[in-house]
Amino acid sequence: MNNRQRTFTNRLKYLFDKAFALCIHCGASIAILVLSSEGEPYAFADQDIVSIINRFIRTQNNHEPSKTDYPTRPNPFKDEYLQLLKELKIEERLSLALAQINFGRSGFEGDAEVDSLGLDDLKLLAERVERLRENVVKRVEEVQKPGGRWARPLRA
Repeated sequence: MNNRQRTFTNRLKYLFDKAFALCIHCGASIAILVLSSEGEPYAFADQDIVSIINRFIRTQNNHEPSKTDYPTRPNPFKDEYLQLLKELKIEERLSLALAQINFGRSGFEGDAEVDSLGLDDLKLLAERVERLRENVVKRVEEVQKPGGRWARPLRA
């Protein structure tokens, strides 16, 4: 295989990979026809290549594309992406609320804007605050342990 053939093969693979990525991420219908310098045909299509070409020819002849020209296909990657995006937004709101609790002006729970949180977010926030409270109680008990460095009781 000479350099020209190797370059052609590499670029063809790259082109087909990019076309596949567009099909997955954007839901696009793509057909690619490539003829090598020796006249060998190479083709890529995410569905039937003939239907994609016919659809292209109809749109070039001033035919208005209809819903049947562009059939919708379920995309499990898109559904998973949207679910992960929703979870990320929930975590961001929860993180913001926790940051406001931990680093608020007075440090009190009332500083957080928890009104915008949903029920699941509030439950998760309550669990985390309870864990924080338990850790604080343990730390206070360690500090007040007789004979420890901080043996005097805390003021109320």
